[in-house]
Amino acid sequence: MAKLYFRYGAMNSGKSTNMLQAAFNYEERGQQVLLTKPQIDTKGDTAIVSRLGVTRPVDFLITPQDDLWDLFTQKRAQFEAKTGKPLNCLLVDEAQFLTEAQIDDLLRIAIGTRRRVGRRIVPGAAVVGSVVPARMRNPSMTRFPATRMATTGPLSMNSTSGS
Repeated sequence: MAKLYFRYGAMNSGKSTNMLQAAFNYEERGQQVLLTKPQIDTKGDTAIVSRLGVTRPVDFLITPQDDLWDLFTQKRAQFEAKTGKPLNCLLVDEAQFLTEAQIDDLLRIAIGTRRRVGRRIVPGAAVVGSVVPARMRNPSMTRFPATRMATTGPLSMNSTSGS
């Protein structure tokens, strides 16, 4: 069974910085990472930017109209064809800007199923308190949470704006 964690905190609490550090750590161990964020988040244009000045381009942007399952499946296949290596991690910044259907898609990616999740998923920012069980929340600022996908590894999402 997949594990799904949302990293959340106040603005300027270091969520994006920690996510960029997590990407570095995965890659340092030889694991493959894709980074994305909603297109509506214009901070940094097509990059994730931390207040500390660390910047990294995203691999793709998510528009409100995107079917995230299909988009992820396509980007993952392109990545694996290009690199010849399996994708290990998908990191999503500013997840509170995703649509209800896109949050549902992320949950489906995490548990590795194409069918819709049985419950109604609420919009991005409210997802932490109302969908994710308490045992799966991680409000700690010292550990970056991740979601284990069925065959590829962690999926992580920052869920409150700010760095």
